[in-house]
Amino acid sequence: MNERPLFLNAEHLKNLGLPDGKLYLGIRPEHVIVKRAQEMLPELSASVDQVIDYGRYQQLTLNIGKGQTIKAIITNNEFKNDDLVYVLFTEKRTLFFDYASKKNING
Repeated sequence: MNERPLFLNAEHLKNLGLPDGKLYLGIRPEHVIVKRAQEMLPELSASVDQVIDYGRYQQLTLNIGKGQTIKAIITNNEFKNDDLVYVLFTEKRTLFFDYASKKNING
């Protein structure tokens, strides 16, 4: 996948104009980019809670902290439980939703 990764920072989130600063992030698991800790800058770190191996791909359950988990589907089958990883999202495939209204706020 050669799509541009999405980098979120405080300024980007502020520019979305959310009244309370909270949002939901929507992305399909196949568009989550998962890299080994030493390969990435720590944009969003996670630990691998569960690995389901389907042969040609793996489904990962990633713990991103504070009881929040995300799913990722990857094809390199290189991760195992308790691995530390970093997560990125593809820019064109990521949607933002207002936390209170649940409405899509992508520009």
